[in-house]
Amino acid sequence: MKVILKRTLISCVLILLILIGFLKINPPLAYGSVGTTSDQHSIIVALGNKHVFGSIRIQQVAINGTSQPSNIHLQVSDAGSGFIMSDLAATTNKRMSEDFSAIRLLPNSSPHAKEPVRSSPKHTIYGLSISENAPIQKIDVTYTYLGLTFQETIQI
Repeated sequence: MKVILKRTLISCVLILLILIGFLKINPPLAYGSVGTTSDQHSIIVALGNKHVFGSIRIQQVAINGTSQPSNIHLQVSDAGSGFIMSDLAATTNKRMSEDFSAIRLLPNSSPHAKEPVRSSPKHTIYGLSISENAPIQKIDVTYTYLGLTFQETIQI
């Protein structure tokens, strides 16, 4: 009886370690197109979750190393409408721009269109919109997925 319990426990721990290793090697956050203004003071990056289960919650966003952006929103839209590259996005449509920490990126929302479903106008897309007084060179996104913390660096 003790041998069966011990083998079951070791098997569960091994499966958990393999799952965590897979997630660390293949992180779920996917980013796609990057739109910027000519002076690179305003940027929008298409984000999504490339895994088929679990949602992503963005915890923190930093630009150019360690500085916190002065104006940051996560735009939620559909593939037919796209994103708004403007500081007025929050006032034009409440659904379009919200606080990034309040929104979860749903599964299968990767910005890389590989299936016909993603090109459907009803497909939800996410865009990280950042405005700053200095040019933005890179974006560091810290997020959680299935209780694990990840960090992704996006070079502009």
